[in-house]
Amino acid sequence: MTVKNVLHACCPGPLRPYWDRVEGSELGSRLARGAFWSLAGAVISRGMMLAASVFVARLLGREVFGEFGIIRNTVTVFGTFVGISLGMIATKHVAEFRRADPQRAGRIVALSGLAAFCAGSVLLVVLYCTVPWLAARVLAAPHLTDLMRVGSLLLLLNLLTSVQTGVLAGFEAFKTIAKVSFGVGALSFPVLLCGTSWGGLQGAVWGLIFTFSIHWTLNHLAIRRAAARAGVAVGFRHCLREKSLLWKFGLPVALGSSMAGILNWSCGALLVNREGGYGEMGIFVAANHWRITILFIPEAVRRIVLPMLSSLGAKHDHAGYVRFLKFNAVLNGGIALALALPVVVLSPWIMASYGEGFQAGVLPLVLIACSTPFVSVNSVVEQAIISRGRMWLHFSLRILKVGAIVAATYYLLDLGYGAAGLATAYVIGGALHTALLGGYFVRTLRDPFRGAVTQRDLSLSRAA
Repeated sequence: MTVKNVLHACCPGPLRPYWDRVEGSELGSRLARGAFWSLAGAVISRGMMLAASVFVARLLGREVFGEFGIIRNTVTVFGTFVGISLGMIATKHVAEFRRADPQRAGRIVALSGLAAFCAGSVLLVVLYCTVPWLAARVLAAPHLTDLMRVGSLLLLLNLLTSVQTGVLAGFEAFKTIAKVSFGVGALSFPVLLCGTSWGGLQGAVWGLIFTFSIHWTLNHLAIRRAAARAGVAVGFRHCLREKSLLWKFGLPVALGSSMAGILNWSCGALLVNREGGYGEMGIFVAANHWRITILFIPEAVRRIVLPMLSSLGAKHDHAGYVRFLKFNAVLNGGIALALALPVVVLSPWIMASYGEGFQAGVLPLVLIACSTPFVSVNSVVEQAIISRGRMWLHFSLRILKVGAIVAATYYLLDLGYGAAGLATAYVIGGALHTALLGGYFVRTLRDPFRGAVTQRDLSLSRAA
């Protein structure tokens, strides 16, 4: 039985009409292969990481687990925005040009990697120098200074792996991404457990650094093989010829993601500065792991959306674009809903599994789980915005969403709500984002290419 037939047999009844429309085409075959391998890798890697988080929380306790969460958030948030923007540049443009212009695709891959390394190195130095101030003045935890400096290596590694995954998605190398995810997921579980058992919080941080290092190595080897199979020569010699993409495409994504990342991190900083804040942060981190777990399948499907929409956009295939977008919006929302319901029902037992003190996290977990269907649909619509080159619109919508989250967090924490207040703020921001994206989604279904930045536009802009 083929991968495509397996997905057809597993497709829920309400989604069959959408599936049947794409199944008989090349698009359907690409969707089936990409979905199967992305889901396979995500299931394994996310499952392993979730299990590891439960055991790490039990070993560290609620307060120290909150410190672990704030360290990880701090050292990754500063590089996330660059990784997201460069990863999207690679995904969109490698998908567009790997067949039409392999030389340009090779330059874009090289430019993405070079920009990621340079930006990550600068940000690492900045974070290393500012850690004492952040730990003492912002996070009210000066004792975490040395450990946060060690963890700053995660900034560079997280940025590089994000860009590498974007490159592999642009090549539609989803099977390769699945294999890498399996290897990293299988490794992260014993490494984190052993590191935490032997070294406590410090061991957990070093375990993350080791895991990210292996992820970078496997991705690097995978990109070389994917580029060779596609006939794309990755070279740095002329890669700066594509530097205009960094400003015209990457800048608005970087600005939007950076604002989102920094402001979301600020919400955590507001929480830990309250009395008992690190305990509440530990609860929120545990509940948020389940949000990531619920979204792991929609995230894996979403990873397929951008390269395929970009490919359809390059062909100006109106009908295929609309079918593919509708199918993935319904699919992602349905999957997230199916996964969120059991988490809501089992929430008391889930939080109790983390150990003493985590039972107070039932309400935050329920709130976060209920928001995931909307988040998953929003992520698909965002890929449509990106595939059409509407990057400043993407930036504006992100800023409005994050502004709502920060305002709600500040207000709810002042009322005395801890982790539940932060979770409620995320629900409010997500609801606003859904409302804003809903109108755009309807308009896109009517005319997906109105106002889009086409491949011809980019070529003319580069020539000018």
